[in-house]
Amino acid sequence: MWLGSMFGLFYTMPFYDYILPDRPFISVLGILNVVVLIGIPILSMILLIVRLVFGMRISKYWRTGKWIFYSLNIASLFFIGTLILREFSIGNTLDDRNTLVIENTQPLQLELKEDPYRHALFQFGPRLKFTEEALISKYISLEILKSPDSTYFVEKVLFSRGRTMREARELAARIEYPLMVEGQRLEIPSSFLIEEGDKFRGQNVKLKIYIPEGKHIVFGESLEPFAWHIFWERYIPFWENYNERFTMTADGLKCLECTTKEDKPISEEELETIPMDEIDSTGQIVEPVIEEDSI
Repeated sequence: MWLGSMFGLFYTMPFYDYILPDRPFISVLGILNVVVLIGIPILSMILLIVRLVFGMRISKYWRTGKWIFYSLNIASLFFIGTLILREFSIGNTLDDRNTLVIENTQPLQLELKEDPYRHALFQFGPRLKFTEEALISKYISLEILKSPDSTYFVEKVLFSRGRTMREARELAARIEYPLMVEGQRLEIPSSFLIEEGDKFRGQNVKLKIYIPEGKHIVFGESLEPFAWHIFWERYIPFWENYNERFTMTADGLKCLECTTKEDKPISEEELETIPMDEIDSTGQIVEPVIEEDSI
C-alpha cells in the first residue's frame, strides 16, 4: 500500500505544476509532507515489530523527535491546503453566443471532433490528462434547449475559479474552445487545453445549443461521451438510436422515431420469470387493467 501511494504521488507530479505554477517549492513541500504522513506510521509499525521480536527499546528522545516532526508535517500540509483553497475561492463565467446558419429543411448534425490527445498515457481522474506541453481537460457539458426565436444558435459558457474575481475571469477568457460549422454539420471539440505554466482552477465549458421549435437535430455516434444523458433522461438507449432525428417541440426535445427501453423485446431469461398470459404476441408485457370500484 505504501509503495502504491508513493507511485501515485510521483505519477501525478506533473499535475501539481498547474496548481501553483508560480510557487513550485510549495508543491514539492506538499508532496514531501504527504510522504512523511504515510511513511511515519509505517515506520512506527516496523519498529514496534522489531521491539516485540528482538526486545529492543527505542530512545524516548528519538520517539519524541519523530512525533514532533510528524506534527510539523501535519501543520505544513494544513497550511498548504488552506493556501490552495484560497486559490479556488471565487468563480466567474464568460458567455459567448454564436448564431448558426442552418437550412430549415435539414436537421442540424452534431458531431464530436476527433481527440488528438486520445492516446495520452498520463491521466489524472476521468477527465484530465497531461502531457509535457499541456493539461488536457474534458470538463465539458452539453445541453439542448428550445430557441426563443426561429434561429439556431450556440452559447458557450466558460467558467473558472481563482483567487479574485479578476483572476477567475482572466482564466475563463483563456479557454479556447472553437466550434466548426460546415453546412448542416456542427463539430465540437472533445477537450480544451490549459497550457504549461498556466493555472488549473476548475475550468469547464458548458455548451448550450438552441433549436427552434419544430426543427431537428441528429446526434452522431461520436457524441456518446457528452450526449448520453440526453438519451438517458428520455429512457432511450444511445447505441440503438444515435443518428435518429430529435425534434424540438413545445414541451422540449423529443425523438419520435427512437426505440425506448420499453420497446425492446424481452430476453429469454426474463420470459422464464413472467406468466405467459402477461405477454402479448409481440413479446411485450401486457399492463394489467385496473378496474375502478363502482359506487
